[in-house]
Amino acid sequence: MGESRYVFLTEHRHQHRRFLDNLSRLRGEIASEAENPVYLAFRIKLLLMDWTINHSVKTDRHFGHHVRSRSGG
Repeated sequence: MGESRYVFLTEHRHQHRRFLDNLSRLRGEIASEAENPVYLAFRIKLLLMDWTINHSVKTDRHFGHHVRSRSGG
C-alpha cells in the first residue's frame, strides 16, 4: 500500500488495528466464560459481518481500484 502511494493507508491501518482490538476484547470475554454463549456467538457473527461488509467489501475493494488505476488497468 505504501509503495502505491495509497492516500488512505493511515485509515486502512487504523481499521485493521481496531478490528484486532475488538477481536482481542471478544477473545477475553470468551475466555472469562462470564457471558452467555448465545450472546457471544451473536457478537462473533456481528464482528465478522462488520469486517466483511465494511472493510473487505468497501475498503479493500477501494484499494484494489486504486492499484488498478495506477497500473493503467
